Amino acid sequence: MALTQIAVELGTSNTHIFLSGNGIVLSEPSVVAYSGNILRAAGQRAKDMLGRAPEKTAVVSPIEEGVVADADAAAMMFHDFLGRVIDKRNFPGRLRALLTIPCGLTEEERRDFEIVMMRAGVNEVILVEKAICAAYGMGLPFQSPKGCFVADVGGGTTDIAVISLSGIVEGCSVCMGTKKMDRAVSRFVLEKYNLEIGPLSAERLRESIGSLYENDVSTLSVNGTDNSDKSPSSATVESRAVSRAIAPYYKRIAEAAESVINRCQPEICAQVLRSGINLCGGGSLVTGLEDYIQSVLKLPATVFPDALYASISGAGKLLGDRKLLSEILNQN
Repeated sequence: MALTQIAVELGTSNTHIFLSGNGIVLSEPSVVAYSGNILRAAGQRAKDMLGRAPEKTAVVSPIEEGVVADADAAAMMFHDFLGRVIDKRNFPGRLRALLTIPCGLTEEERRDFEIVMMRAGVNEVILVEKAICAAYGMGLPFQSPKGCFVADVGGGTTDIAVISLSGIVEGCSVCMGTKKMDRAVSRFVLEKYNLEIGPLSAERLRESIGSLYENDVSTLSVNGTDNSDKSPSSATVESRAVSRAIAPYYKRIAEAAESVINRCQPEICAQVLRSGINLCGGGSLVTGLEDYIQSVLKLPATVFPDALYASISGAGKLLGDRKLLSEILNQN
């Protein structure tokens, strides 16, 4: 029977699908809108409905902080995504998915992802830690004894790991991602400007003028609701305000990274301190992150140029390397 292989990143913020032989064929927000059991929209169309949908239409993010929060909604969403890239007439037979997951999931949490995949139409699921896929996607020497240090700053979690000989030597997944940062931005704008803004506006502020440089003078105007009389209003938000909202989260990420280094054996710790930390994921694109990490951790820091797609690119490459995939599964 014919076998079709895909790699999947089912993240808190975004879902990516890599189709063997075709590359990345889907990149959509992990958002779904539905009424009862009827799908209304998935991906960007659903995200655009946030704060605008009719009362009887639920608009949800079914993956929260790196785990399945709503299995029914997640399966509904992913089934829609699969239908966009897999035509059973052109790809008949079995469907195998290599799914990236955060470090340290419980057996129950791993099983939740498998159930979502299978309910959406996948026949076989292989789970691989996201940090390893990111290391492969960034072209790092994770198979060598020297190892590498990776931090993938995603929407719900940040995965941090020291990887050597295809296995995670030390690592963790911390619930620090861009979704929490966006909520913090919303709260800070409310406190400072007396303006209520929605999640899309908070995300735009973080992505457009979010910075870890204290002297950044960028500004951006956003619309919202005046908290005093609930009338439409707007404010010109300063970068420094956004920085005050998001900086504590990057501080905790840096502290988690330092903790991972400190748990390593001296030999690999010395190597990591020389080679530095490699950053990817949507949250790594904030202005000034490299300089901030270098100042806090006292080691080189590099943000991967294609930061959003490091993990899914590595997962896709693994589809074509059965020997390496077997080695990784045996080591982790």
